[in-house]
Amino acid sequence: MDGPIYDRSNEFLEESEAAYEKEKELRKEITEKDAKSKKETELGARISQLVTDSKWYKKPKFGSGLRLNGDTFIKKVLEGEIDFQQISLKSKFRRGLNLNECEQFDEMVNYLTLRSKDDDFSSIYRFDKADLSGLTAHDITFPSFYASTTNLKKADISGKIYDLFLGRGTALAGSKLELKANGSAYRAKFTKTDLTNFESENGFIMCECDLRGAIGLNTTKGIYFKNCIVTQKEAEIIDILTKEKHRYNIK
Repeated sequence: MDGPIYDRSNEFLEESEAAYEKEKELRKEITEKDAKSKKETELGARISQLVTDSKWYKKPKFGSGLRLNGDTFIKKVLEGEIDFQQISLKSKFRRGLNLNECEQFDEMVNYLTLRSKDDDFSSIYRFDKADLSGLTAHDITFPSFYASTTNLKKADISGKIYDLFLGRGTALAGSKLELKANGSAYRAKFTKTDLTNFESENGFIMCECDLRGAIGLNTTKGIYFKNCIVTQKEAEIIDILTKEKHRYNIK
């Protein structure tokens, strides 16, 4: 018989090799896409970090959420609300608010006093990123009050807070805090804050806080200082109050 003999014996081998080559190309394509995606993610993270670290980066504004007047705030408290993050608490003239002038202020204080006695502190009143600048609230009681990155500049607050936390970025310049409070503050800015008669029964820890220019520091009781930023003046007062060294960084 003339010509080549074709018995189809290599047909499956050819199909297998083709499938293998196709799978190999597909795997290569997937690997390249994964590498590209990873590179884009890493690049995005680096750009985000550079933006955050740059001088022109603007942090989120205080009180970028709901704007409340005193009566509305008190109503929400009496209704059992505890989450006041990002609120802006202002009078109708957008000035500092005086809660004592609100009609239901005494009712709110009685309600919060009862909660302070019965509360297991699992329900925390949160004021993170809120704008409470210029707030006046005398003889107030809170079972808990947590504030991180909160604007409390020029606030005038007196009373009792059973569990107070002032977190990083909380601004207190020019404020007056005549409180009986337990809890802690971490990297809060007490620059030129009036702490006259600030007392703690169970202890209040100030860790890495800026106390430069703080007023009335010598009248405080029950505060434990750890690695706070102070001038020589505050350092001498802390030495007298605590009789301990190396509880601050002089700058």
